[in-house]
Amino acid sequence: MISVRKRYGAVYQGLAALLRREGAIDWCTGEEINDVIYFEEQIDSHHIFPVAWCRKKGIDPKKYNCLINRTPLSAKTNKKIGSKAPSVYLQEFELSGTSVTRLDEILRSHAISPKTLQRDDFEAFFQMRANNLLTLIGKVMGKSLSFESLKDFGGQSHNGNSRDYKLYQEIITKS
Repeated sequence: MISVRKRYGAVYQGLAALLRREGAIDWCTGEEINDVIYFEEQIDSHHIFPVAWCRKKGIDPKKYNCLINRTPLSAKTNKKIGSKAPSVYLQEFELSGTSVTRLDEILRSHAISPKTLQRDDFEAFFQMRANNLLTLIGKVMGKSLSFESLKDFGGQSHNGNSRDYKLYQEIITKS
């Protein structure tokens, strides 16, 4: 997932289809992204933490441009996000009438932890979303996936010990 950067590649398209199947909701319309919405609303791969914001914060481009920081969003949603910090654009969604509860539900439908966005915490977001995406993929495969010999971006090695990742409880998926 970390090396996937091509938004039209098979891995990204497969994950986008999986998120839609799991009930991903468009952030502006509040509607589930089905195949009709996908084409009518110009749904495309967009950054969750905007590129300009990430550059200002000195985040590694390999991280902010990878699949983990991208999700299917409408052109309208992407325009609203712009280059703002997540905490700022989330507040704008609230000011335009989306309740905090509904906004959290929408974010969870994209395997995103609302708390990490509200705090502009890229590192926590990145780790939680990677775990959640891996869990969703494992669910579809009917397997419990794990990382082996995971070396995180902080440089801490897990010494080859397998570690099972579970979907964080705050992420809601269809059964």
